[in-house]
Amino acid sequence: MLVFFILNLGLYLANGFDLMNSKYWLTSCSLTGCSITLNACLNCFGERGCTSCVTSIRPECDQCISDIYNKNDLETYEGVQYFICDSLDSFQEKICHIYCRGQYKQTGKCTRYQNLPICQCTNDNNQLFSNSTINPVDHTTLETSTTTTTSLTTRTTAKPIYNVQGSLKLKVSYMGFSKFFALPNGDLISFREHLGTKFEIWDSQKGIIKRSFDPIYNSSRNIFGILSNGDLIVDYSEQKAFIIWDLNTYTEKYRIQTTEFISCLHVLKNDDLVIGQYTPNSWTNKNFDLVIRDSQNGSIKKRLIGHTLNVYEIISLPNGYLASCSDDSTVRIWDHSKGILIKTVTIYYRAIRSIAYLENINHMALGLTNGTIALLNVNNYSITRSLYGHLEQVCWYTCLHALDNGDLLSTGDSSIKIWNTKDGSLKSTLRSHQYSVGLLTFLPNGNLVSVSMAELAIWS
Repeated sequence: MLVFFILNLGLYLANGFDLMNSKYWLTSCSLTGCSITLNACLNCFGERGCTSCVTSIRPECDQCISDIYNKNDLETYEGVQYFICDSLDSFQEKICHIYCRGQYKQTGKCTRYQNLPICQCTNDNNQLFSNSTINPVDHTTLETSTTTTTSLTTRTTAKPIYNVQGSLKLKVSYMGFSKFFALPNGDLISFREHLGTKFEIWDSQKGIIKRSFDPIYNSSRNIFGILSNGDLIVDYSEQKAFIIWDLNTYTEKYRIQTTEFISCLHVLKNDDLVIGQYTPNSWTNKNFDLVIRDSQNGSIKKRLIGHTLNVYEIISLPNGYLASCSDDSTVRIWDHSKGILIKTVTIYYRAIRSIAYLENINHMALGLTNGTIALLNVNNYSITRSLYGHLEQVCWYTCLHALDNGDLLSTGDSSIKIWNTKDGSLKSTLRSHQYSVGLLTFLPNGNLVSVSMAELAIWS
């Protein structure tokens, strides 16, 4: 590969590229032997997720992955920035794919554009690689984009996507349901109130508790999120507060006092916090607005008014809108940049506990309290199909997930089901839990985590 690198030096310079300043990764990734590690992270997503995947497997590859995502090393041609690579080198093809996964794209391939050797990123494996569709580096984020149409077919980025093979890698028994949250380094954090109100950090490879620490406040409804700098944000709903933790030292950095009883949390790419609310039964003054707060100073930036009962999940859609679901039997679509409600879809007599966007069919999956999953066409907001199979309600801790092949992952009892969303057929059922599963989440390496009242399971 080094010989190939030297022979092509003149070609790159002839195209106006400063090779040594734009391909530091070619050296750092080769010298540290990171090629095999990168093979294990081909399904990573987002720069943070890909970085975590690579460094958790081989810490020596830290410089390699940092060089790949160093935006200062992108080449500029006619005012547009490009990541450069050569299609004749399979190693550079792999780097291009990893780079594109970090930019929230499905894949990437080295190609030539106006005789320039660049990396083309795409969300469609079948649309590589005509020069008429070459995309430069896209740094647009969902949170800052605006649109003049209410159609969800206008897409700016892809959402995180995963595969599930159904092989059980690890199972741990414990007592009492916990909310588990995947950390960027591959560990899990959980909070179990009956254990003396301690946070626990779990090694997801070994299934053991690495450490525990005090949560500052006692709360039975902790919700977690990650900011772009890697800090952990923890909601203490009963105290109406967020505390931001430094994950390197597990110490408090600062706290944000709110006025909301927080039922769910969605962190936008600009680090704003979208808060869904619940109201205790004893309260007469009920408020279920979505509230968008600045994560640095806690100030309210927008208030989205419409829901009339507890809100359970909030997600970003590819066109920049938000979607939320509630006990009020509605899914609501919001343009949060303008603070306006775009559409309300009502599923009569059924609370909606979980939602997921299915890019392959441009639908949303809605998890209902009777165990049914309804598929909503987001072009005309009609229900096109219902999936039956779960014996209990679809749970409300991120219990629906879109997989990268278009399938849908769901839980609503002690089983986990994988559905073909195009024809509605049940493809497979994963069974390991004795009790109803109450949470599904993914580790940065793509492994699935499922949690019930007595078990933690990790699937490949």
